[in-house]
Amino acid sequence: MLISFFLDQPMWARIMLIIAAAIGVAVITVELAVAFYQRFWYDHSLRPSFDTTYTPTCAMIIPCKGYDDGLRASIDAYLSLDYSEYTIFFSVESEHDAAVPVIREAIAGKSNARLLVAGLSNQCAQKNWNIIKAVEIAGTPDVYVFADSDIVPQKDWLRQLVLPLSRSDIAVASGFRWIHLSKARFGQYNHMFFNNFLYVLFCSASIIGNVGLWGGSMAMRREDFEKLDVAKRWSETAVD
Repeated sequence: MLISFFLDQPMWARIMLIIAAAIGVAVITVELAVAFYQRFWYDHSLRPSFDTTYTPTCAMIIPCKGYDDGLRASIDAYLSLDYSEYTIFFSVESEHDAAVPVIREAIAGKSNARLLVAGLSNQCAQKNWNIIKAVEIAGTPDVYVFADSDIVPQKDWLRQLVLPLSRSDIAVASGFRWIHLSKARFGQYNHMFFNNFLYVLFCSASIIGNVGLWGGSMAMRREDFEKLDVAKRWSETAVD
């Protein structure tokens, strides 16, 4: 019955049906592959290859812009991580940025936190410029960590983020969100689905075109950052 219905359609409709079916199969295949990777392959094959004792010194750079109600909670979470050696640089464009009073109050008395005024960018995105200027004064840490100011990380976030860098063949670790739900409403499952779909797109872009790293939070060894001349690349682009 379906075959006869298909054959009765005009050629353009058949082509559209074939394309729609192919997309549907591809999406389902991708979703199953991601679920298998996250739930089985990563935990049982990839993660055991990391050195859980790896705790490099970290310079964490957080570009900030403006004020929102969650800013203080984010800053406090960054300052309270379960990690021994890390320094945080909160980088803003101007002393007059609305985030400055909140940052100053939060880091008062903290020896491992600093506020940096980067100045106005005239050649790249302001976020990139804030990061670049912070790198210039960050010293010589083992690892650079870059993260957005709207994240409220858990205590072990930094330890988990840098863990993949314990392998020399991995240059960058990304904090792209993994969402696993065993019980949820339709909207939550829909969120998880598109989150995984974006994960595949970022991975594909990175593999095929060497672009598309998720910038919400990422970590990179300083030697790799310098060897790949990341700062120069960021100084010419609109996104990090």
